[in-house]
Formats: sequence, structure tokens, C-alpha cells
Amino acid sequence: MAEVSPQDIRVLKCLAAPPQLVKDTLAAVMILIGEPNPRDYKTALRALSNKSDKSLNHRLSSLDVDTIAMEDAVKARGLVNGITKERIRSVCAAASGIFCWVQTVLSRVEERKGSLSTDKVDLTN
Repeated sequence: MAEVSPQDIRVLKCLAAPPQLVKDTLAAVMILIGEPNPRDYKTALRALSNKSDKSLNHRLSSLDVDTIAMEDAVKARGLVNGITKERIRSVCAAASGIFCWVQTVLSRVEERKGSLSTDKVDLTN
């Protein structure tokens, strides 16, 4: 899976008011790793700041893609639709690695479970 550097995590957790693209990308990550209240930026900050065995890097690298519910994958896809690596890099270079991780995970879910169409899922939760 795509690597997220410790330096990128340090930069991301220092962003007091990140751009919406970064918030959406982090919300997608929170959905994929099963965090409650994934769209609350404070949830992402807590995950970014955790240094124990539940550190974000550890959770990202050890995530079992088969455990991700299709509905969660669709919600995450809805958040990052239209975002490209170049676009996120131009807004916040530190977010490009985590965005690539999201894309890799979503591609693997799609390979295993089928299309991540957002037509039948409520993306507001």
C-alpha cells in the first residue's frame, strides 16, 4: 500500500485550518479505518496524534481491506471523487501520501467487492 511518511503525519496534525480537500481526504481515511464521527476534523487530529500501537501509520499499514464494509468504501469514494494527486499536492503536499493510500485501498475494495457507485448510499453520514 502507499506509504505515509511520519513527516507528512506531523505536518497534517499541525494544520489548524486545513483546506477542504485535506479534510475530505482525512475523513475518507477515518471512514476506512472505522473511526466514529469520521467527518469531525477532531477525530482525524486524534488519530494523527496517537503514538501508541494504534498510531495512524500502524493502522494504515495493517488495515485488512476485506474488513471494509462496501457502504463505508462508497462513502469514502464520495468524499475523494474529483480529487487528484496533483490537486491535493498543490493544496497540501503532506496530504498526497495519505490521498494515495485512500486511492489504493478503494481500488482494492473495488477489485474484491465490485463498483463503488455512490448512487445508492447516503453520503451525508
